[in-house]
Amino acid sequence: PLKGSKSADAIKALRAAHLVPDVHEITSGAAADTVTASDPPAGQQVAEGSKVRINVSKGPTPVAVPNVVGKSINDATATLNSSGFKVNPTYVDSDSPQNQVIDQSPGQNQTAPPHSTIDVTVSNGPQSVDVPDVRTLDVGTAASQLQSAGFRVKFSYTTVTDPNQDQIVLDQNPESGQQAKPGSTVTLVVGKCPSSGCPAATTTDTTTTTTTTTP
Repeated sequence: PLKGSKSADAIKALRAAHLVPDVHEITSGAAADTVTASDPPAGQQVAEGSKVRINVSKGPTPVAVPNVVGKSINDATATLNSSGFKVNPTYVDSDSPQNQVIDQSPGQNQTAPPHSTIDVTVSNGPQSVDVPDVRTLDVGTAASQLQSAGFRVKFSYTTVTDPNQDQIVLDQNPESGQQAKPGSTVTLVVGKCPSSGCPAATTTDTTTTTTTTTP
């Protein structure tokens, strides 16, 4: 029987029987390049040289591919799965947030067969960079340097008694020299005098007394 065979096999069989294949491609749920029917049907007697129509499947009707660029890989996978597609992710370094889909193929406004695979490119996030050393700097300067390097800044205050440590960065996390991704948070431990104020710096006056002895 011709039905269910590959188009090349069906054509070969018809020519071997001295018949002329008349191929028509149709959209169908059968796999692509599969014969779905013939006219006259298999088993019917026909004269040599007769033309036999065979319908060959182009595969299922293509489905519109939803746009998932900008979604997280989890949301993108759920969206594509619900439309009948499989997902093949590839991860790359990028300035986009981690796990965000930055490209897809086929793309928006294109179609693909149901159950086919959509390739998506997913961001690993920006490459890590060295965290600058901002210890001993005043809090404003330290925050400015970190923000210029692409980091977020969080402050943690600790009470100090030395007025020279007031509003000065005493420690940081991550430490200087460690790697972190731009957009991540660096926590600064900042000295702060109590509400009553730090004690004033103590100065010692030295008085020299000269005694004059009268002979």
